[in-house]
Amino acid sequence: MGVTAKALSIGLQPIEVNGPTEFESEFSGWTEKQIGGLVILDHPDFLASFDVIAALAAKHRLPSIGALELPASGGLMGYGVRFSEMFRRAAALVDKILKGGETRRHPGRTGYQIPVGPQSQGRQGARY
Repeated sequence: MGVTAKALSIGLQPIEVNGPTEFESEFSGWTEKQIGGLVILDHPDFLASFDVIAALAAKHRLPSIGALELPASGGLMGYGVRFSEMFRRAAALVDKILKGGETRRHPGRTGYQIPVGPQSQGRQGARY
């Protein structure tokens, strides 16, 4: 992501949080730093907190992009694979292995999706 940001002359500021308890204070600080948007990495703390993250992003008028589940919580856009589906398929495969089943021909799908949040449809170019 850093190489692409540099090529596009976009400043990229990685910010670490140690969990959901730090979201509110971090968002407030980002507003002061004039952050123009938010890219959320795929991490279990973030995946489980999209409702909070999307609400804070809207409150602070920051466009937010993250995993596929983010737009359903109010984020602007999502990308990647559907983790909930991957976890279900992994559980089914583990169950099959534990029962001694055949796993050599495991059907795998690699569908990559980019959903856009319903609240942003028709507002392309709108400033946050």
